Amino acid sequence: MAGIVSTPKQGKRVVVIGGGVAGSLAAKLLQADADVTLIDPKEYFEITWASLRSMVEPSFAERTVINHKNYFKKGRVVTSPAINITESDVMTKDGAVIGYDYLVIATGHNDLFPKTRQEKLSQYQAEYEKIVSSQSVLIVGGGPSGVELAAEIAVDFPEKKVTLVHKGPRLLEFVGEKAADKAFDWLESKKVEVILNQSVDLSSASDGNKTYRTSGGETIHADCHFLCVGKPLASQWLSGTVLKDSLDGKGRVMVDEHLRVKDRKNVFAIGDITNIPEMKQGYIAESHANVAVKNIKVMMSGGKKKRLSTYKPGSEIAIVSLGRRDSVAQFPFVTVVGCLPGLIKSKDLFVGKTRKARGLRIVSTSKQGKRVVVIGGGVAGSLAAKLLQADADVTLIDPKEYFEITWASLRSMVEPSFAERTVINHKNYFKKGRVVTSPAINITESDVTTKDGAVIGYDYLVVATGHNDLLPKTRQEKLSQYQAEYEKIISSQSVLIVGGGPSGVELAAEIAVDFPEKKVTLPLASQWLSGTVLKDSLDGKGRVMVDEHLRVKDRKNVFAIGDITNIPEMKQGYIAESHANVAVKNIKVMMSGGKKKRLSTYKPGSEIAIVSLGRRDSVAQFPFVTVVGCLPGLIKSKDLFVGKTRKARGLSPKLVQVWSECWFAYVICVYLEIPQSTQLGGQPKSSFEGNLNLCGLPLQESCFRYHAPSAPEEHHLKPPKREQVLNWKAVAMGYGPGVLFGLVIGQVLYSYKPVLFYKLFRL
Repeated sequence: MAGIVSTPKQGKRVVVIGGGVAGSLAAKLLQADADVTLIDPKEYFEITWASLRSMVEPSFAERTVINHKNYFKKGRVVTSPAINITESDVMTKDGAVIGYDYLVIATGHNDLFPKTRQEKLSQYQAEYEKIVSSQSVLIVGGGPSGVELAAEIAVDFPEKKVTLVHKGPRLLEFVGEKAADKAFDWLESKKVEVILNQSVDLSSASDGNKTYRTSGGETIHADCHFLCVGKPLASQWLSGTVLKDSLDGKGRVMVDEHLRVKDRKNVFAIGDITNIPEMKQGYIAESHANVAVKNIKVMMSGGKKKRLSTYKPGSEIAIVSLGRRDSVAQFPFVTVVGCLPGLIKSKDLFVGKTRKARGLRIVSTSKQGKRVVVIGGGVAGSLAAKLLQADADVTLIDPKEYFEITWASLRSMVEPSFAERTVINHKNYFKKGRVVTSPAINITESDVTTKDGAVIGYDYLVVATGHNDLLPKTRQEKLSQYQAEYEKIISSQSVLIVGGGPSGVELAAEIAVDFPEKKVTLPLASQWLSGTVLKDSLDGKGRVMVDEHLRVKDRKNVFAIGDITNIPEMKQGYIAESHANVAVKNIKVMMSGGKKKRLSTYKPGSEIAIVSLGRRDSVAQFPFVTVVGCLPGLIKSKDLFVGKTRKARGLSPKLVQVWSECWFAYVICVYLEIPQSTQLGGQPKSSFEGNLNLCGLPLQESCFRYHAPSAPEEHHLKPPKREQVLNWKAVAMGYGPGVLFGLVIGQVLYSYKPVLFYKLFRL
């Protein structure tokens, strides 16, 4: 039974048929003022004039193929072709009946489009792989699509043989001869063979035979072919509707100066389907949409006919892109070819402008040659993405939506609220780039493929996948996990921890201090690389081999950072961040065209290991000394470097209270006798004589648990023995911790900021 779709805004029900350039913009502009339904056979809008770039760069389609719901959020999308129109309703193929007060027809041209965005992206990936695997390519059709595709392949794959066959006497017949001749000359300069006045019998090449015959008797050898001929108008179905008398002899819809369909007050037609004698181009279709939307708004508000906007065709401009830099442009008084008109279109293909008109974020591709993909959102990957986002078009690929300060995770198991600072959504610090929440599964010479089918192109690649672990996808799920682990510890009388590495020791210490112990050994997350182009870059232990600049072995534009590298050093967070800083510097140098000698070299520094033992103590191993207790605990245990790590990503450190209970305890527990003699040999009296309670009430127990006697009455005291004020105990207890603390701080500064250290001390 057919479904009848009711709408609440009587008099303001608008149905838009067709989700192309004109229809998508009309729906977007009307959604705030009317109850709008968009009818389209597919779930997405595509910037069609950018489709040929997507065939040689599949990641480009991530910006040009847009789900309707991304820009059309207040209306309703019916994903089914329209099959009939009555005076008040539109019927779709799946049986829906949608009533309208105003109707906009924007069906454009017929084509076989995949239904979903993901299917369309996969189609571009398949076409790209077909081009890559071919030595020769045949293009049939010399219109704008054929010329632009030939140019894209010639620029991106100059080693391939490209042949373009056109049945007409010249290319680009919709523009003047001068523009057509300039396009022909440009293609020949790129070694594209152009054959005019002939057609191709595509059936002449069987599966095993890659030779095609032309109508002129020529043979063309090609490993693959692409058909780039014009598509018929999508108006034939209208001949069976109430609008059948509104079609001209060519199947176009006849409209008046207000873009209303002939003899219809509330039905509009826009885009290529209209009978207006003008070039059929995207920017013109958008002009139609703007005029129709204005007129519908006037009519909905009860405005008179004289207030309706009139559409007047303007001066015609045609720009045909020739690769990534050049174009041929026909203006009213001049025709130009080269990089100057290329500045107008070829770089971005008007994608940013088109997205902006629909209220979408403008993703820059102007940073050509500056596309950076970072795989892994851990310590190293998150910092690399953060530091590069201002200088490049960065994509961060991570299976989860957040970055976690992993060395602070054990504290979160005994204090779940601590995780509020340590589990950070990627978008909180990485605001200018794009996050793809899916694991990477393959790497080619130019792209990274993720598990959900996304294909992201790169100019520079950073691999920072660290270790495998089963992590929740969202931040909230991770916070809930810590709460569950905390409750498990609370409800247990005894806890078993398997593993005596830093995780096991730190967890045991956290539980021992707050309650009682646990640990997991993790395998490296590099196994998936063995099926990619980086398979020969793995050593026997599965680590990625890198050079002194952290570039992957035999790769100029691929970097590996963090625990996954084969550098013989401790695998720790501060070292991973050092990797990220070096890799980022080198990528910036390469993007700016700098020479190899300007690249930074990574040199492992002196290794420091600090294992937290609860909230106050740590055991610290420095190059010349190993220390345990609250003194090394001052460095790590209180805040676990969370403030420093957050600050490095531009986030508020939210530092905990500065005063350390450990330090306070250390100060009051130093056992020093109060000198009972004069403080200076030249003074006749001791300042302590007659001031027995100078330090307050007598202590019942000292810091070393010796019982202190009660203060005697003054007249029972014996004269104190004179003794040396500064004995060896005082010197040792006073200077020893100071010297040790100085060594610790010096070593930390040396390890974390070696360049600054060198400059200060001219080392």
